[in-house]
Amino acid sequence: MPIIHTLESHKSDLSDLKDNKYNRGNLPNFLRIGEELDLGRILVRGSCGNNIVDMVAPMPGEYVVFKPGKTAFYMTEFDDLLQSLAITHLLVAGVTTEVCMQSTVREATDRGYEPLIITDATASYFERYRQQTIEQLVAQGALVSWAANSTVLLKALAEACD
Repeated sequence: MPIIHTLESHKSDLSDLKDNKYNRGNLPNFLRIGEELDLGRILVRGSCGNNIVDMVAPMPGEYVVFKPGKTAFYMTEFDDLLQSLAITHLLVAGVTTEVCMQSTVREATDRGYEPLIITDATASYFERYRQQTIEQLVAQGALVSWAANSTVLLKALAEACD
């Protein structure tokens, strides 16, 4: 099963950063995309602090899609990659549940994909946001997405392979 990592990151010259997104950080105690910190520039590709954490780092043969927005589809080759691999169903995990994960799941559904959220493999700064987002996405008979925890998912996959 192909594994595709996505990472919100911008070009070093910030040419793929819209003004409205840049200006969102112009508040007291918030940092703007591109600002320099100890680990490098915020959300800038190639900066030390803009990497996938080691625990889930891409392995040989896995894909990485750099995205300048919240959804994996915006200004990326993600949709083309999914189509080239003949993928119709997505198992979705990641951070943050209420922003990037939700944006990708909603757009995946609109594009005709069948997403399933791995509930115990998503995270948020706020646990209630994570829970509420998943509840919203699966409401009304999985109007946007299905969801399952990893134990249930792995059991179902094992049974399907038997």
